[in-house]
Amino acid sequence: MNAGNNGAAGAGRPECLYTMGVPIKDYYTVAEVGLLLHVSREKIRRWEHMDEDPFPILYLPGRSRGGVVQRDDMHRWIVRNSTTVTGDTPADLLS
Repeated sequence: MNAGNNGAAGAGRPECLYTMGVPIKDYYTVAEVGLLLHVSREKIRRWEHMDEDPFPILYLPGRSRGGVVQRDDMHRWIVRNSTTVTGDTPADLLS
């Protein structure tokens, strides 16, 4: 059985390792986060500069470009900053 994805990003690799054409991994670039969340890089940069609960982009010392986002940090940020269509937060749904 061929687990490839017929020419999409990551062709020849198991499909389960890719989401929206981005490989599932521990750290993502800002561009990859944009693809995963269906938002522009500019929007992610705006989230990064929010006064309250900024988006968690990590940079190497002395760098202000080429930041990465840790998958678990991104997930926690999304849960804290999201609502459902009915206005509930993910935390409301779990309680």
